[in-house]
Amino acid sequence: MSELKIGFIGAGQMATALAQGFVRGDILPAAKISASDAYPAATERLAKDLPGLKVATNAQVAEASDVVILAVKPQVMAAVYQDLAGKLANKLVISIAAGISLEKLCAGLKTNRVGRVMPNPPCLVGKGASAF
Repeated sequence: MSELKIGFIGAGQMATALAQGFVRGDILPAAKISASDAYPAATERLAKDLPGLKVATNAQVAEASDVVILAVKPQVMAAVYQDLAGKLANKLVISIAAGISLEKLCAGLKTNRVGRVMPNPPCLVGKGASAF
């Protein structure tokens, strides 16, 4: 298994599907995954589904992770920028937030180590494909 640690900023449906896929596909154990969300019920649900997953703040997720996946609604991204700008210099950031350009992500996060991936709805049942 990989030694990477993955963190999710946002713990909604897509983050849950991806985290479950990493664990069920033996890519990572749940103990190597952390998550934050503005709604505690979302992270509580994810932690219950994946015992060992760490629930944390945005900043703690960023600090603990090698790869940070931004899985938030576009309207939440400004708050994410406030929490994480300048804290991701040595991290790989992957955004699955719709409609936010790489230019805006890089400027808001103050890093150029950002990629965009658009997963599709079949990811929710473990049968998805993604373009990046």
